[in-house]
Amino acid sequence: RKEKYAEQDDEDRDLRMTLLGAAGKKDPATVSPKTEEAPKTLPPKKADVAGSEEPAQQCQPPSIVDQLADMAVEGPEGTSGAEEDPDDAGVEPLAKAADAEHGGAEADDDDDDDEERAAELLTEQLDVLDTLTAAPMAGDNLAFAIPVCAPYPALAAYKYRVKLVPGVMKKGKACKMAQTVMLAAADSNRPRSTSSSDPTEAERLELEDILAQREKSLIKGIPEMEMIAQMLGKVKVTAPNIESIKQKTKAAAKSRAKAKSAQDDS
Repeated sequence: RKEKYAEQDDEDRDLRMTLLGAAGKKDPATVSPKTEEAPKTLPPKKADVAGSEEPAQQCQPPSIVDQLADMAVEGPEGTSGAEEDPDDAGVEPLAKAADAEHGGAEADDDDDDDEERAAELLTEQLDVLDTLTAAPMAGDNLAFAIPVCAPYPALAAYKYRVKLVPGVMKKGKACKMAQTVMLAAADSNRPRSTSSSDPTEAERLELEDILAQREKSLIKGIPEMEMIAQMLGKVKVTAPNIESIKQKTKAAAKSRAKAKSAQDDS
């Protein structure tokens, strides 16, 4: 055994005994500097105060950079840099109040603008309604005709109208019948003659003739789908002199058919 450990000195023996955990108490004088500089691997020693614990290794002193950073945060007298100046304590609330007041004023201005735009839009829509008339007069510049379906008393002021009662007519046939009655009424509104010795009367008769022709053209130009969209189903169309209007319509259709067949034969 002595031969085996002959080359081992006291320092090597102490290191081996320390690693094996069998080293006893050593005299501080016999411990080498290398052993004192070795990092401690034993668990940290607990302090006497309950709940506190000391670190296993001693913390290194903070560097100069860290100290300067701490001084910048804490201020020149150790106070926090984020601490507010007493003189500026009331500045931020006043600024917030001013911003809130300014924002409220802008919101009020926006509300006023919205109300003005809504009023303008409503005025434009009402102006469009004012351009509609139920009874055109001589000298009016007519643009189009609009089909309307409403209770008969509500249409008392309308110049061209028919009455719908329960019946068996479908929408398409009822629309054609109503259009035929209105076209016949437009023809009957035309003056028999536009000549007169009175210039004023002659002008009036001419304007009435122009108006009747324009009304007839607009009634004839109403799209069928627009009339069907307003018409009720399962109805019967009634109007003054409707039977005579039907007979005249049939006679006119027969005469047109004869004229067309004669033209084709020739």
